[in-house]
Amino acid sequence: RKLCRLFFLIVAIAPTAAPAQVRSYFEMRENFSADVNPFPKWTGMQGRYAAEMRLNDEDCGLSRFHPCEAKEWKKLTQRWNATPFREMIEAVNDFGNSHPYTPDTINWGIEDYWEAPYEFLSISGDCEDYAIIKYYSLRAAG
Repeated sequence: RKLCRLFFLIVAIAPTAAPAQVRSYFEMRENFSADVNPFPKWTGMQGRYAAEMRLNDEDCGLSRFHPCEAKEWKKLTQRWNATPFREMIEAVNDFGNSHPYTPDTINWGIEDYWEAPYEFLSISGDCEDYAIIKYYSLRAAG
């Protein structure tokens, strides 16, 4: 859980644009690239999320990974938009953490699968899945 929180905090406070001069950690050199193709777990999850966003909210519960909780999640993100930043961060964190931790081997039968938000809302997930739902929650909240 501590590692999940750390991952979330790093994602939550990460800048949206790469600064011109980045201080290197661990003696690493960082190079910006707009090409996300080397990250198939991220791009696959983003594709599934885009498909989720095209679903009609009124049809929730009729198919797998279209939970009615998604409607409530969307309402929450709208409410969080009017919340002071620190309270928003805490509310998003509490919301994500209210879901039980479930390893990918139980949910998917594989070691590492990155869930899109509706998948997470349907069956919970593990570390990166918490970070993903929190990331998209913060984005939706503005």
